[in-house]
Amino acid sequence: MPTSRRRFLWNAGSGLGSLAFASLAGHNRALAALADPLAPKSPQFPPRAKSVIWLFMEGGPSHLDLFDPKPELQRLAGQPMPASFGKAQAIGGTALATVAADAGSTAFYDLDADIAALNAVVPLLLAQYARIDGLLPAALTEANLQVAIAADRAANLAAFQSDTGLGPSDHEHMFRTIQFRRQALAFVNAQAGANIAAKRAAAGGNVAAFVAMADVGVNMLALAMKQSDAEAFLRATPSPNLPGIDNEHRQGFLTRALFSVLATAPDHPDPGLALKHAMTDDSGFKLGRFVIRDNFAAVLAGGAGLTREQRAQITARIHNSGPGGLAGFLANPATAVNPYVNAVMAHWVDPGPP
Repeated sequence: MPTSRRRFLWNAGSGLGSLAFASLAGHNRALAALADPLAPKSPQFPPRAKSVIWLFMEGGPSHLDLFDPKPELQRLAGQPMPASFGKAQAIGGTALATVAADAGSTAFYDLDADIAALNAVVPLLLAQYARIDGLLPAALTEANLQVAIAADRAANLAAFQSDTGLGPSDHEHMFRTIQFRRQALAFVNAQAGANIAAKRAAAGGNVAAFVAMADVGVNMLALAMKQSDAEAFLRATPSPNLPGIDNEHRQGFLTRALFSVLATAPDHPDPGLALKHAMTDDSGFKLGRFVIRDNFAAVLAGGAGLTREQRAQITARIHNSGPGGLAGFLANPATAVNPYVNAVMAHWVDPGPP
């Protein structure tokens, strides 16, 4: 008789319970002849366990642990993350500033005494990133990049580690990340196009040629990047200096540095871990929502006369690309709209009259 997976798991769980009950009740054939089948008797093997905890949770296992077909996942394989995955993301200095600005958050995550130590890391990490960025004014060959990394490691690794709490691999990855930006920008500028947006579109379409470049391929391998990562990079927000991507990379390193902050006091052994919990918490304060709230407040403060839809569009844009362009978006709301904003606004519903 056919049975469903859920019924099978239910029967299996119940079966274990029945076996446990039969054992506890002493039901077996050998006991049938005894006058008192429920009387205590010696077990088959000498007992060693003090106690047993058996849990049976109703319902099937996670779909991630099964071989069920996942057509939607297959359809989206290799594509960039949907915009909805970034609607409430807070990393690096953004997350720290959000926590520090809200007394409820700092108290909830027991970070009151640690904010100063965490804040002290920010300018040190950004200074190290800017210093290394200045060492690579243009893309180097892989051989010359390795020479530059080795020379800086010998001269500045100790200071780098002291300032940031990061290790030698992070030092190399910072070089390689900046090198990849230079490589991508050179490739974009070499494309045919009337403006930077057209050049980026052409570069994204030619991503296979970009990845096939020897120095680029070696660098991507060292950074564990995929071709889809490179394409997303090439198609980034049109700008000659890649400010959005550059800031995202800095914030990534800053996040790692903040997580590395250790004891500030005997009763605060790991503020970096506490901040990580605050950034990834799914049950307490939602930092991402706090960031969106703060962004929306900034739009409201300077956006008199805008429609609700325009305010929502600008909020989504500065959440995605940073507040640096806020003044321009407020002056000309249409310039805030990009593919990310369109994807977010597909889920927006006008709340109606206030």
